[in-house]
Amino acid sequence: MRKMIYVLVIVAVLIVCRGCIPSLMGGVSKKTAAENLTQYLEKNFKGTLEFEELDRFFNEGNMNPNMFRAVVYEKACPEILFVSYFDAKKILTEDGDKPTASYRKTIPEQYKDAKTDYTARELIRKHFKGRLSKIDFGYFETTAFFNHKAEVSEIKSITDDFEKQLNIYKDSLVVSNTSRIVFNMEEVNGLTLKVDFDSESDKFTGQRFGVWRKSKSYTNIEESLKPEMTNYLSSNNFDLQLHGTNAFYLRQTDFAEGVWVNFLEKKGTVPNDKGRWQDPVIAFIFVYYDINTGAIKKQFVEKRTVFDSYMDELERIGKNLPAEYH
Repeated sequence: MRKMIYVLVIVAVLIVCRGCIPSLMGGVSKKTAAENLTQYLEKNFKGTLEFEELDRFFNEGNMNPNMFRAVVYEKACPEILFVSYFDAKKILTEDGDKPTASYRKTIPEQYKDAKTDYTARELIRKHFKGRLSKIDFGYFETTAFFNHKAEVSEIKSITDDFEKQLNIYKDSLVVSNTSRIVFNMEEVNGLTLKVDFDSESDKFTGQRFGVWRKSKSYTNIEESLKPEMTNYLSSNNFDLQLHGTNAFYLRQTDFAEGVWVNFLEKKGTVPNDKGRWQDPVIAFIFVYYDINTGAIKKQFVEKRTVFDSYMDELERIGKNLPAEYH
C-alpha cells in the first residue's frame, strides 16, 4: 500500500513538472503571452483583430519555451481567422513577428491571406445561392447543405460546378481545406456524401464519391451490417471475427449500392498492449449492400495475401472493385 502511494506521488510530481518545464527553461507565463499578444494586435491593427484559444506551443520540434499558438480573428467578421504561432517574448520587439524556419508567415501576411480566403468563400457562396442552403468552409473539409431531396444528376452537376469554382479560386483559398466536400443531405436524402478531389496537380480533378464516415448514415449502415456479417461467419464455420477496420465503397454511377469491406482476425483475438505488435488481420469480408432497400445482395470472404499498411490495403481493395465503383 505504501509503495502504491509513493508511485502515485511520483507520477503527480512528474505531471506537475512536465507542465512547469517551459517556465523552468525561462518561458514566459500564459498570462504574459496574452498581454503581449494583445499589445501587439492593438499596436498594429488598432482593435481590428482579437484572439482566442491561446496555448503554449513548446515541443521537441521548436524547443522554444516562449512559443505560443492562438486563433486570431477579425472582430467585425469572426469568420476571417487564422492560427498564429508566435514567440511571446519577442512579439513586442522589432523582429518579433519575423517568420522562422517552421512558421514562414507573419501575422499581417496571415491576416491578408485570411481576408483573401474569405472573399473567395463569399463569391462561391453567392454562386450557389438558391441551389445550396448553406456552405461551411472548414479546416478539414467544406460542408454543403441541401434543403431539398436531391437526385443523383443534381448532385453530380453541383459537384462539377464546385470543381470549376474551386479551380477558379484555388490560389485564393489558402486557409480553407477544399480537397474534400461533404454534402449534408441527412434530413432530406437520409445520406451524407463526401467528395474527394485530387488536388496534387495544379487544379482540382478526380471526383470520388463516398458516404461520409462521420455521418449518421455511415453509422446506420455499419450497425445494420455487423450482425449480418457475424451471422455469415458463424453459419459458414469461419473461425474469424470482425476487426475494427472497415470501409464503405459507393457505386459512383447511381449511389444506390455500396460494398462494405471489413477486416477480419482469428476468433478470440484480443488487443495485445504488451510486447511487439503483430498484425492480426488475416482476411476480409465483402458485403454488397443495397442502400435504398437495406438488402444484402451478396457477401463473401477473401484471404489476405498482401500485407501492406491498412490504408494501402483499403486503396488496393477499392481499385480492384468493379468499374462502376471507380
